[in-house]
Amino acid sequence: MRILTLLAFTCLAATARAEAADLAALTKAHPADALALPAVKAAAKRLLGKDWADYLDHMDEPGHGGLQGNDYYGSTCTGGDCDAGYATLFVDAGTGAVYAAWTRDNHLFFRPELDSWPEKAASAYEFWPEN
Repeated sequence: MRILTLLAFTCLAATARAEAADLAALTKAHPADALALPAVKAAAKRLLGKDWADYLDHMDEPGHGGLQGNDYYGSTCTGGDCDAGYATLFVDAGTGAVYAAWTRDNHLFFRPELDSWPEKAASAYEFWPEN
């Protein structure tokens, strides 16, 4: 049993390192490009659960993104008009954690809740149109 646990931990650690290395390729990348990375997509799907499809609808919209240090931050605007709707994605390279926010019907959604975002992820929220 210990061997299986050690093997599982080793595989997870290798995946986290591969993800951090993959983020380096996102120097100037749309959030959809970040979500195309298997580890980021899996983490986002787990985080968003039933909201995955709603969030993913925003990823076909005009947007931009890039690295902030080693972390990835990107955003999209509905039809290029951020007043109509927007979404953001933050990926912490150190932990592999994903933070997502988006609008729907003039309501703002955060996953996880904004008060649990680390400062470096929450600071990206300051650039949203209504702030």
